[in-house]
Amino acid sequence: MGLKTKAFLKNQNRDFNNIIDSMQGPLHVKNYTTEGTDLQLTNDDCGMVFLGTIGTDTGTSDGFTVFLPAPVKGAYFKIVNLNATLGNNANGAILVKPTSDGAGTAADLFVGKTIVNNVITNVVAGVDIVTFVHNVSTCGDSIECVCDGTNWYAIVEADASGAMTMA
Repeated sequence: MGLKTKAFLKNQNRDFNNIIDSMQGPLHVKNYTTEGTDLQLTNDDCGMVFLGTIGTDTGTSDGFTVFLPAPVKGAYFKIVNLNATLGNNANGAILVKPTSDGAGTAADLFVGKTIVNNVITNVVAGVDIVTFVHNVSTCGDSIECVCDGTNWYAIVEADASGAMTMA
């Protein structure tokens, strides 16, 4: 049985037989552990992206950049740092950029908010880089990105001041 719509489940399948077949689990989970090599995401990658390996340090030599795809309405990514720490190396940061062309158009900019220890800071002016900061960002720091078809909106969460920046 294929995936069924909510309307079908509500109106046509009132006894909820075969509902298990209609439920979706975690789709498009991507693990990325290649230090020093940039990651170009595509719309096929929408979903969860885990960076690094739990309990390890990364960025000891080189960080990398994660590029989001060109804006498409409904595109969604949650990018989570799994590393215990990022190395104490100026090149060890992990960057997230809206697209790879760097043209500086509205489609290449983030707006949103940062949350550090439940303190929210709104970012209303467009920024073009979100950084998992070397020697500060830890396991669980994340950026959630959603697109309206034109712009990317971001919610950045970290457990320590300065662990993630939007600039």
